[in-house]
This record gives sequence, structure tokens and C-alpha cells, in this order.
Amino acid sequence: MASTKKNKTAEELATDLIELSDKYRKAYRKGPISIANRHAGRIYQVLQLFLAKGESGRTVLENLLNHPIAQVRLYSAGTMLRLDLAPKLAIPVLAHLLIDEVIPDTEPFERVALRSSANDVLMRHFGIESGISEELLEPLREYGIELPYRHRA
Repeated sequence: MASTKKNKTAEELATDLIELSDKYRKAYRKGPISIANRHAGRIYQVLQLFLAKGESGRTVLENLLNHPIAQVRLYSAGTMLRLDLAPKLAIPVLAHLLIDEVIPDTEPFERVALRSSANDVLMRHFGIESGISEELLEPLREYGIELPYRHRA
């Protein structure tokens, strides 16, 4: 089981995050959901510990933006955006989770959850309270990201 002790390095926390993300995905796919929820809680704890690591935590989170597991990218980008750390790096990652047709190694229901979570994080960041994805058009365009027609209501 991955430990979330405060004395771990940012790199060790990254290993824990990846392990827990994999466990979460397996439990989310096969159940029971209570185990998936337990892993989600541990993921949140690990993400909080990154904050205490200062610059090393930020650097590792930035590196995780390119991780092959989509959930790891979501957690890293979402954490960075909530803390206003490198939005120019985090926003495109979340936008791609929102708009990419194919997200490798995910089931259809996982893609729905990833898109919904990425959408929620982006809306929160841009202060959009309506829940209408169409309102992300302009803010994302400022980052050079165009939403496909299917996201325009």
C-alpha cells in the first residue's frame, strides 16, 4: 500500500500518485466502488502533500502533466490550476482531456468521467458558474485551444 508520510520526497509522492491512480482505475472498472473511493481519498492526500514540497513538488507535478495515464494528468493539472501554478501548462492538458476523441487505455465510462472532471476544473478556474461548456470557448481560445463543434451546445 502506498504511504502518504510527510517525509517523502516529491518523486516518492509521484510514485505513490501513479500507484494509487492505477489502483483507483482498476477498482473503478471492476468494483467495488467503495475501494475506488478509498483510493480517491488517498490520491487527494498525496496531492495535498505535494504542496508542502514547494518547488520540488511543483516540478514533479509539471512532469506528471505528460504521464501516459490520463487520470495522473488530470490530477496533476487540476492541482496546479487550483493553486494557480503554471496555468499555461495545466490548461492545455485539461483541454485535451476534454476534447480528445481517443484517450489511450481508458474505457468509455472513464472518458466521460475524465471529460466531466476536466470541464469542471476549467470552469472553476475561469469563474464560469453556468455549467455551460460553450462558455469555455473564449477563455480557451486565449490559450490557442479551439473546442470542437460537439462542445458548442
